[in-house]
Amino acid sequence: MNEIKRQLNKKMGSTSKRSEQVMAKVNVRKRQKQPFKKSNRLYYATFVIFLAMITLTILVMNPWSLNDFSQTTPTVPVDEEIKETIEELPLQKYFKEDGDVAYFLGMGNEYAGFTETTTWLSDEYVEILEDNTGAVMQKVYRIKTDAIELVYEEIMEFEKKSFTLTQLNQLDPIQTIIKLPVKDGFTFEGQAMSYPVKLITPYKEYDNLVQITKEIEGGKNFFYYDNGDGLVAKQFITNDGHEILSLLGSINELPTINKEKVISFKNTLNNTVEEIPFYQLTFLNQLLLYKYEADNFELTYEPLFTDKDTEIGVFKYNCLEQYCENAFVKRLGEDITFGSLVWGKLQSFKLSPNYENILMSITLDEYYEDTLLPRAMLHVLNIDKMEVNLPSSKQDYFTHPWYPIFHYEWIDDKTIQAEVPDIENYESPTIYKWRQTKQQKTKIIEVSLPY
Repeated sequence: MNEIKRQLNKKMGSTSKRSEQVMAKVNVRKRQKQPFKKSNRLYYATFVIFLAMITLTILVMNPWSLNDFSQTTPTVPVDEEIKETIEELPLQKYFKEDGDVAYFLGMGNEYAGFTETTTWLSDEYVEILEDNTGAVMQKVYRIKTDAIELVYEEIMEFEKKSFTLTQLNQLDPIQTIIKLPVKDGFTFEGQAMSYPVKLITPYKEYDNLVQITKEIEGGKNFFYYDNGDGLVAKQFITNDGHEILSLLGSINELPTINKEKVISFKNTLNNTVEEIPFYQLTFLNQLLLYKYEADNFELTYEPLFTDKDTEIGVFKYNCLEQYCENAFVKRLGEDITFGSLVWGKLQSFKLSPNYENILMSITLDEYYEDTLLPRAMLHVLNIDKMEVNLPSSKQDYFTHPWYPIFHYEWIDDKTIQAEVPDIENYESPTIYKWRQTKQQKTKIIEVSLPY
């Protein structure tokens, strides 16, 4: 800085020296005591203007004299795009308010709907409890300047875990949920951001959502966040096209039920079209009113069997080629009782000898190395309770279409026998290798039901 001043002074001359020279000339003029004339007024006016110009020039070319150098700490440069995003989109806004209870409606499986309770632990930490009636998941998020991190995620057994601020600060991040800048096409940690995204939920219509997409084993996860309402939707689409969807239905009040809405469906038994109040189809929730146009929504009903006044049947919807959502129900007059929901193709069914349980074969085949691999599961529904009657052993054959199942039958009222491949696991390469063998060795499994 001093060098700069010296250079300027070299070109302009010292400010004080210049002033002394000017004052000396003025004193000389005074000592000469020249008579005052009108012509002198012009001289003094010119002198004042000249002095003002010199002062102005010094201030313009030497601005350091006006700066405050008391603070010498350098400013760390901030990316302008990120700085602007931080100011306009504070990351705290991607969560709901403290104490909010949000209700999500779902489709695709029985756990797609859930309640979400938000608790702010501090300005930097938020706790989320997700209760899907099957389990309660406790999650803790850390809010940083440029990112939101998931730092704790565990199923809550008896009571939620408590943390001190010191303990929270020591938690390692599990994954990043959102990272700045909020920009379409931005990628981080194997996740892709889309922005802005439009989405209609039962709660409201959104125009500026942040969509985070992540590929995982078996399919893709999609999460939708609003700057104000936080998480408003999440979606999982499997590699074979099955969709599990959760949409925000309401905040701090139960979702309303539209009892006036009527949906038409086709009865495959007699090929007739019937109508049913939408609210009676509890397995659909109100979610489908927003995901689909109700008039174009295809819903079919297939009766399986009738016992006296009771009819057991299956509603099929959201079909992709031959695979559908299968909602098994019991119809007694106008009353409908929902039993279970399964994705796949209903291949066949058999009633237990005492007519208390219905055993169904659900298939979900796949292609591997250009070869069709048959996969199936056995699904048991108790007719009286209208709930899944799951055996305590060999559950891999009853929870998902993992293995080929060639033959199944009732041994007695509570015992099932089935023929399956004699292989060590249900991975695609294993089944493919088994299919290529000439013998295709099988085995017989036998299980007992709880009731």
